Amino acid sequence: AALGAFCNLMLAPVSALVLRRSPEACGLLPDGYATIPEDEEIALKEPNETVEPVQQTDVRKFWAHFVFTFFYAVMFGGCDFYMVEMVSEAAGKDVVSVSLHIFAPFALASSVSVPCVGELMDAYCSRKKWLPSALLGLAGFLTAAVTMWLPFVHNWFAAVLYAVVRGITSGIFQSLLSAGLCFAALGVGRQEIGRILGYNTLCTLVGTGVGPFFYGSCRDLLGTFRTSLWLSGIPPLLLGTFFAIQSMQIRSSNASVVAGNLSPAATDPMAPAIIGSPKAADENDEA
Repeated sequence: AALGAFCNLMLAPVSALVLRRSPEACGLLPDGYATIPEDEEIALKEPNETVEPVQQTDVRKFWAHFVFTFFYAVMFGGCDFYMVEMVSEAAGKDVVSVSLHIFAPFALASSVSVPCVGELMDAYCSRKKWLPSALLGLAGFLTAAVTMWLPFVHNWFAAVLYAVVRGITSGIFQSLLSAGLCFAALGVGRQEIGRILGYNTLCTLVGTGVGPFFYGSCRDLLGTFRTSLWLSGIPPLLLGTFFAIQSMQIRSSNASVVAGNLSPAATDPMAPAIIGSPKAADENDEA
């Protein structure tokens, strides 16, 4: 486990260098290529014809998603690395079995949660644009709760409940962020999904490597894991609040669109202003 955490931390700068030259190396789909239907003819362009560049998605609008990935990886990597010591500190030795009462229920809950979140996104995301943000808000609140709750796992029932709740958050995280369903729902196309997933994978690598060092250093300095667990639970709580507010904004904006008051582009809080658009002109006038 120590070697794995060290390798993840060492791979972070390598991934950053690779991303600048080949973002698809860290993603699941290649950048700049899209499948062409079989019945569609390929038109060859003359050498003197200019090809319009594809407008790239501004990755800055996904800063909250990348930050959430980082802190979730810190919690995931650090807690798993020191799980035996953390449980022994909270419940005492031989009271809770980490493999039986935590990792086994966690794996089961996560394996059920991942397909459930996928089915939920497939069924409702096209009509309910606020669903990805709502699920991320729920994952943020639950992640903060289980992280701060770990020092109070004093018996096997509390350990199983902790594992189940954490498995639910893992299913949401893996489906929406690791697999990219959230980014696809927010309009990232196949041509750019590799670049976005590359940045997200970079945050995962850094967080997984930082987690054990953070929890271990706090344990050496303070003599307990409790303070470090409470501190690491604050960022997911704040991010959960952010995504919950974002979800309510998107839902109210969609309601305004249905009522015929505003256009969808003007009400999408995730859509950045395009230079030359009325929205950008209004912002320039206000400035």
